[in-house]
Parts: sequence; C-alpha cells; structure tokens
Amino acid sequence: MNLDDQRPRRLDFATVRELCLYFQRNQTRASYAALGLLYPGALGLTAAQVDQRYRAVGNLHDLGGALYEAGLGAGVDEAQLAELVPPLWESLMSQAFPSEQEVAEEMGNS
Repeated sequence: MNLDDQRPRRLDFATVRELCLYFQRNQTRASYAALGLLYPGALGLTAAQVDQRYRAVGNLHDLGGALYEAGLGAGVDEAQLAELVPPLWESLMSQAFPSEQEVAEEMGNS
C-alpha cells in the first residue's frame, strides 16, 4: 500500500502527542489508530466514520482495536501495516517532539 498519493488529515497537537506516547505501549493498536486518523480511506473508512468511532469509544486503545478490525476487513493486515509504520511514526514523532531549532524558528510566528 502506498500513501504517497493521499494527503494526511491534520491532527491536533494533543492527539499526535497521545498517539506517540501510546505507541510505546501498544504498537499495533497505535499504528492502526494513527493510520485511521490520518488516512481513513486506507482502511476503507471515511474521516467522519473514524471521528464518530473515536468519540464513541473515547480512547486510543479502543479506537485502535476497532480500526484494527476495519483494517483487516479492508485487507490491511499487520504485514502491510509494518511497511507503513516507519514513515508514519517518523512524521508523527517530529510533530510531537520538535527539535530545539524548529521551536526557535517558530517563536514569534503565532
């Protein structure tokens, strides 16, 4: 699966940070949650469906489980997910934990 032709959804800082911290506890569920939140179409879902599910369950653990099931139903198994994980998490980690230089460059831009 190639996500290069799809534009990721923009997530708020708190969600990105929570995803990154949750990844340390459960890589599979966190990865399905991140994939669904950023690229819902990759799991055969719409953004509204993912958002509705997230609101209904209220946490990344349960969202990740639901999106895991949706992903399997859409043909995105753990082997395919493993190919997507490194660039996905590299991007999220850089958003959640910017370098000192990035923070300095952004100072005064708000």
